[in-house]
Amino acid sequence: MRALTTFAASALLLGLTTLSATALAVEPPMPSYPSCPIGSKPSEHDAAAAYDFYKAGKRFFDERDLLRAIEQFNESYKRDCTKHDLLVTIARAYELHGDRAQAVYTLKAYLARVPDAPDNDVQRKLIANIERDIADENAKRAAERKVIEEREAEKRRQERASIPVPMHEHTIAPWILVGTGGVLLVGGFILNVATSYPERCSSSEHKCDGNLYGGPDGKTIVGTFTADEKRALEDDAIATQTAKGIGLAGVVVGGAAVIGGLVWHFLEPTGPIEKPADKPAEKAAKNGVRFTNVSVAPSVAPGVAGLSFAGRF
Repeated sequence: MRALTTFAASALLLGLTTLSATALAVEPPMPSYPSCPIGSKPSEHDAAAAYDFYKAGKRFFDERDLLRAIEQFNESYKRDCTKHDLLVTIARAYELHGDRAQAVYTLKAYLARVPDAPDNDVQRKLIANIERDIADENAKRAAERKVIEEREAEKRRQERASIPVPMHEHTIAPWILVGTGGVLLVGGFILNVATSYPERCSSSEHKCDGNLYGGPDGKTIVGTFTADEKRALEDDAIATQTAKGIGLAGVVVGGAAVIGGLVWHFLEPTGPIEKPADKPAEKAAKNGVRFTNVSVAPSVAPGVAGLSFAGRF
């Protein structure tokens, strides 16, 4: 149970790590800059407001309050979109704050709006450097994530290996059968041996000699049984025959039970419990190639006719 709990905790940790990495990989929404058609000119009120927002943003920038600086610079650019140099300042603030993807987006917006600016080459080099840094950081995060996943996978393999393998064990049922058969065997044998027919009584016809014998040799007839005494002897013979039959049946049944129980015990499956094999259809689905889209079309050319197949898997 402890191994299963640890396994579940590791799976949860890996899931949270994957979600965190995914959240980091999702790019933040890019800023939206106002359109600025050629010939646009702000009003005096907007120009004054733009200058005030710029001064506030410059103050926050110098104080390294970059988020508020970006907010003020964006407000300034909304009031006066002709001040394209402000996009370079905004990009710098994004870069210092660590939002390099937004910095690249802003610099590209600057190049698109001022294609003939004298510092275009400088900005293009800056964009290339930032994009290279982003690629290096993404590669580093991917490598770290791969190490974490491999470590967690190895931990799960070790935990699965530590879980005891379920085993087939011998059951007690065969020995119950052996014990019962032994009791019947011994009891039947004793019953068969311990009982005997009355003297001078036939075991097959259940009839008894009605004479009484005596004399020196024990073979001299000295009298006879009465009819009732003879009938009682014959009844005893019948009872003896029944008892011996029951004993013989006990020996046969008990012996068969002992042998059957021993065979059952030694043929009973033991060892690791194997998982059921995959069904043929499932195995084929795992090992085979599955086409999700298949198309058939006639193929006709000079001297050639046939069908063409196309599939995506």
